[in-house]
Amino acid sequence: MKKEKYFERALKWVSANGFSNVKANHDSYPDPSPFRKATDEEPIIPDITGTKQGAKSYIEISTKTESIEPHVSKWKLLSTMAARKGGQLVLLAPKGHKSFTSSIAEKYFIRAKIVSI
Repeated sequence: MKKEKYFERALKWVSANGFSNVKANHDSYPDPSPFRKATDEEPIIPDITGTKQGAKSYIEISTKTESIEPHVSKWKLLSTMAARKGGQLVLLAPKGHKSFTSSIAEKYFIRAKIVSI
């Protein structure tokens, strides 16, 4: 997976920004809870989740891909879930991926905080 190489930077950002109860779809962390849609066989698993000031946020590492549909579907779900829990969706964009991330979020009206890492 292309974004695997960015997990260390993403986890440092999460730690530096005061998130607790961090779960990550990465080796040394507990796995985040998956979401299942009735129409999909594959569960949707956030890259990272964390709590800050009692609100749960979802943190995704965004990298350029040919197919944007999986991004849009996942980000919309995570944005909605974060809003319900008083948190936010944070899209961490490595260098060279920020404009891709911003354009998708803008085009599909996805509420997210976009951060360069």
